[in-house]
Amino acid sequence: MGFRIHFKEAVFDWSVNKLKLGKLEEVDIRELWKHEQYDFPEWLSKEEYIEMLSDEIGLTLTEINCWFLPL
Repeated sequence: MGFRIHFKEAVFDWSVNKLKLGKLEEVDIRELWKHEQYDFPEWLSKEEYIEMLSDEIGLTLTEINCWFLPL
């Protein structure tokens, strides 16, 4: 299982210096990435998600550029 945050509900009110958070909802990971091969790598390609995943699992993840070299 994973979690989804409804970000549209997260608002920072500068006038009173308060953060209103969105609702956290437990969801099936397969609902988020119906086709892991296509959906997950695109999600993971965003730096903020790599950092979030690193923090969650307690490992340092670093993006490495790779090129396909035909033999």
